[in-house]
Amino acid sequence: MKMHNDRSAQCPACGEQRFRGATGVAIHFESGGCSACRGQDNAEAALYQFVRSNMPNYLNRAVCDVNDVTYLCDPSHVPPQAYQCRYCDRTFNKFGSLTQHIEDKHERNGPTLPARLMLL
Repeated sequence: MKMHNDRSAQCPACGEQRFRGATGVAIHFESGGCSACRGQDNAEAALYQFVRSNMPNYLNRAVCDVNDVTYLCDPSHVPPQAYQCRYCDRTFNKFGSLTQHIEDKHERNGPTLPARLMLL
């Protein structure tokens, strides 16, 4: 049975504290709804670069080679299906979709973002 969590999760970019967990924060951030981001594309790229550097076990190895230098030439590039569930190998275009999948299908806490996230 799912329990409702209080809205205590905080966006690492704007500091807004109104989310129930990692999924809400990731969706807020990736959607471009974060006031600290300079648009949806910038937010998606910043999140991808963070995951690439700090949580590579959530990347789809088929399309995201951590040794690839493409991102150095175009740091806003986010490959399609960039994120992958480490429990069942399903792939996702959005980090928020991955966290929601992990919470719903595997009944585990989704990966969380750090207290402060550097934006591009």
